[in-house]
Amino acid sequence: ILLFTILSYSLSKYFFYSSAIKNFSIIATPEFKSTASIINNKNITKSIVNNTIEGSALICYGGETTNVHGFLSYTFCQNPVASKIKNISIFSLIFGAVVLLLSAVLTSGNMGTSLYYFLSVISLGAIPSVYHLISVPINAANKRLRIYDAMLTGYRAADELELCNGIAVSSEALFPEGSIRLVDMKLLSPNPFDQSMLDAAAIASAIHSPIAGIFKQVNLAKTYKTSEPEVDSVIYEEKMGISGWVNDRRVFVGNRDLMVAHGFAGLPPAELDKKIMRKGYFPVYIASDNIPCALLVVRYEPDGDIAYELQRLSNTGTTVLVHNCDPNINVKMLCDYFEVYDETIAITTKQGSDNYRSLVEHREHRKAGAAFKSTVAGLFATLTASINIKKYVSILLIIYICSVVLGFLGLITCLFTGLYTFLSPLSIILFELIATFITVIGPIIRKP
Repeated sequence: ILLFTILSYSLSKYFFYSSAIKNFSIIATPEFKSTASIINNKNITKSIVNNTIEGSALICYGGETTNVHGFLSYTFCQNPVASKIKNISIFSLIFGAVVLLLSAVLTSGNMGTSLYYFLSVISLGAIPSVYHLISVPINAANKRLRIYDAMLTGYRAADELELCNGIAVSSEALFPEGSIRLVDMKLLSPNPFDQSMLDAAAIASAIHSPIAGIFKQVNLAKTYKTSEPEVDSVIYEEKMGISGWVNDRRVFVGNRDLMVAHGFAGLPPAELDKKIMRKGYFPVYIASDNIPCALLVVRYEPDGDIAYELQRLSNTGTTVLVHNCDPNINVKMLCDYFEVYDETIAITTKQGSDNYRSLVEHREHRKAGAAFKSTVAGLFATLTASINIKKYVSILLIIYICSVVLGFLGLITCLFTGLYTFLSPLSIILFELIATFITVIGPIIRKP
């Protein structure tokens, strides 16, 4: 029994350190990465939430960084169930002493048998599954997270993130480069096409608009492929598009409302826009030097991983707050494309978006217990895992306590009925094996 306990403990430590090494390999690289951080400024939180979450709000976001600090303190954190296990151990000792006296009376002072009963109580009070209550859910979660180059250090990080009831992301993160396709294009004037496209690409990139990637799908002249012009200024005009100045040229990228608002003439009939949208596409107008230049027809194709992880996160009741600078994107469009409920998503206000941009901008150092390197799917999966890990730990602790109680009841039954053969070392090991299997199988099969 002792050897089985030592083996179980050793395995739990092996998987713990193995997972820690793999986690460290994700953040121990020079390239940029993002941390799963929490907004700790009430005013910023209020501006981003803007009454979309009832009651108090705690918001998670992905902040870009080069170096992630706090890895060791988050990894080697205090065991949250240690106090409960300590109480169970104390109870086991007291119960074992009582069983020792009872067995001494029932066996006419046979101290060998009485001592065996006492040791059996101590063994059943420390079923090896106790070593896996935290490590198994954490390791199972990290196996999923590594698919997205993401990691969760340990229970402390999960405990902090689990409290979040909202998450702030950008529309650019929801539709990364390659998920918006250029379907068709129509020239609207004899303006220098390459220059207008490059100017439009420059202001779209400067404001981190999701549509910036579509300009790479346009074949520009070689003279314009190597560099983008310098952007003097750029703003997002809500629900219409973006406008800015590039080398003393005014550039517009947006929908028909943007063109009409700035007095552009020579636009295609409005029925053309409706026809494009009936096909599931979106019209994007480009204008430069006060003349409409081109009409781009684009298609939005949500990334499968992002959509799946967003759906999993929405099932936890977490609100997704989206910083947006694309007129084609709104709450209804996001809910339809990502197949989530309307209550799941909200668009931030201008003030909220400004605060969000200042939060996520690159910092050389950030302290966090979770990080990701690829798409926002890693952030969604990390927050979902944190929420589920706390639930798993609570359930596994209940299973462990029930296993201990069941073992004690079995031992008392054997003591009063004289069925000593059921208390053989092999029987105890078999019981502990079954209890451990029941404890760990849930998180392994259905990862947090």
